[in-house]
Amino acid sequence: RGGFDQARAQASYRATLARMRDLDIWVPDLASLMQAEAESRDYFFKADQHWTPQGAERTALLVAETAKKIPLFDQLPAGKYQSSPAGLMARSGSLQKVAQRLCGNGYPRQYVQSFITQPISSSPSQPAQVVLIGSSNSSASYNFAGFLEQHLGTPVHNASLHGSSHEGALLQYLLSEAFQKQPPKLLIWELGDAASLGRRNLYRQVVPAVSNGCSGRPALLQSSGTLRAGANQVLFNGANGVLPIRSSDYRIDRSCLSTCSRWRACRVIAV
Repeated sequence: RGGFDQARAQASYRATLARMRDLDIWVPDLASLMQAEAESRDYFFKADQHWTPQGAERTALLVAETAKKIPLFDQLPAGKYQSSPAGLMARSGSLQKVAQRLCGNGYPRQYVQSFITQPISSSPSQPAQVVLIGSSNSSASYNFAGFLEQHLGTPVHNASLHGSSHEGALLQYLLSEAFQKQPPKLLIWELGDAASLGRRNLYRQVVPAVSNGCSGRPALLQSSGTLRAGANQVLFNGANGVLPIRSSDYRIDRSCLSTCSRWRACRVIAV
């Protein structure tokens, strides 16, 4: 702790936010959470990296303040929501589990107040135009989606995947039929504190997925085959007339049957 330069870290954080805003990505400034008073309720669990429900609400409030500045916000269906206590929840936490594995015993679980959010007026007849995707911080246990509904005043569909990280949830949702047929007006992407935005391979998958991958584009290579135990060669860029395919410029669009035992198609498309 003595070697951590908080002022430098906050300056770096705000510089990153500025770069993202230059790309037309709306991001809330959560630096104020670092300056919370010591007596305020815990933002994280004491032995875990996840938000407490109280931390989730404080985050949702800042996200809502930013979202309401987006010009399209007035186009979202309006509703009123209220979050109410729903009993205590217990959390062992990652650090507690590690201590028990290494030492054979741990320490007591932490109990915090849980919440549930419900509409207090007639719900909008049209489907939610706000979709939340993210890490396990966005799971139902912490009620982040519910707090967003309360502070945004509009229904929120939670498409997050517990344990899948921010990347897995984003990819699954972008490739889903729900997104391709009826994309939301506002997509809230919650990133864990350890998430890295510098992984080029992520964007090579995400960017084409926004427009339904390789749909409607001609295939340069295509093959079908049955997968068996062990190594399987599905595509081979060789033999007669090798194509100048480099992985940095192309992607594989693959689809499989429900049994996942047979490839229906495997195509390489230029992107």
